[in-house]
Amino acid sequence: MTESINDQFQILLLTHSSTDILALESAKRLLPIDFVPIETVDLTELKEDSDMIDILDKKRASESRIVIVVRLLGRGVPGMQHLLDIVHKQHIDLVVVSGIAGSFEPDLTAMCTVNHDVINEVIKYFNADGYALNMANMLRYLADTLLKFGYGYNKPIEQPNHGLYHPRFSDQVEATIEHMKTVVGCNNAKPTVGIIFYRCHFLSGNTSFVDALIDEIEALGLNAIGLFTESLRDDQPCDNVNGKMIERFPTALMHLLDEDGKCLVDVLISSMAFAMGEINPDGPTLGNWATAAIEALNVPVLQAINSVDTRQQWELSARGLSPLDTAM
Repeated sequence: MTESINDQFQILLLTHSSTDILALESAKRLLPIDFVPIETVDLTELKEDSDMIDILDKKRASESRIVIVVRLLGRGVPGMQHLLDIVHKQHIDLVVVSGIAGSFEPDLTAMCTVNHDVINEVIKYFNADGYALNMANMLRYLADTLLKFGYGYNKPIEQPNHGLYHPRFSDQVEATIEHMKTVVGCNNAKPTVGIIFYRCHFLSGNTSFVDALIDEIEALGLNAIGLFTESLRDDQPCDNVNGKMIERFPTALMHLLDEDGKCLVDVLISSMAFAMGEINPDGPTLGNWATAAIEALNVPVLQAINSVDTRQQWELSARGLSPLDTAM
């Protein structure tokens, strides 16, 4: 396990969430060049107590004060008792919080060695979502508050559940909306392709697959726009979708309608899995409210699969996509 830790750390994040790790990697690019060393550990990769012991005993910056943040989904982490023993013996700053947004778990608070103000502030940063800027400011906050640096930090910023995305504008929401209106909305001579993807990818900065799709589509002479969403099951009534009144319409897809209710995209690519469907395990799965919503858009909807394998693995495999990819 220690091979995954490249340097000694002064701030260590241990988490069950791969999104946290991706967000932190993006956050590093937003930090000063002289910022304290930071490392992350995926708790799902810890198999034995010795894995945790190696990380703490061999890689921490022994001559410096350090901060450890643990974000748990469940319990039973190998080596957790060793972690608790060492932080108490060596007066290490430890923050343990739940990986479930909005969840306060007293037993986790009891593990912490910092005051309640610090715990609550870390929870606020995480609950504002794993957005890279929030993660960067949380790291600044910990460095200033616990390690006594003076980097400066901002409060956590709540992120929308749904929104438009284009790589040229990154996290500039207003600029992306303006792009949608002026370039996509007004350029009717070019077909427009919309790409739906999970909000967690936007928050963590894991958008390379969306960026590649948009770049390729635009290189073919088409317009392209991304749309991130927490869930397409978040719906609301809509008076006008291409002239139809829809009782339940995904809130995220409202971003693809103009003021007259006309759909601004000509094709929709969804990289989401089971985004609107409701499976009936006891018999045939019939159409539901989602059918009327998609039909009202009146555009082709294509399913894109995010593979967990590399391109090389896919090309070498006689089977092609793995069962995990096709199941999701």
